[in-house]
Amino acid sequence: MANLVIFCDSLEQAIEINVQVPDITAVHPARTILLVGEHGPTTREVTARVTVRPLRVGQKSYACAEMVTLHAAGAAVDRLPFACGR
Repeated sequence: MANLVIFCDSLEQAIEINVQVPDITAVHPARTILLVGEHGPTTREVTARVTVRPLRVGQKSYACAEMVTLHAAGAAVDRLPFACGR
């Protein structure tokens, strides 16, 4: 399984990508790490969410694809690269 790392600089962009990820992982199963870093004066601690989606062939599930979303704002954005092991 591959890792797909995506960085977004706005919540709106992250929402658009979140809609597209299931189509991508249906063709190429991957663990997705979505980093959302909103620059600005407001600081937000890094929060995390994990979503697990079944991958299907016909009526049967054969695996799962997970997506880890890390969201930060302001000065906390600088911590995002360290959160994904870079």
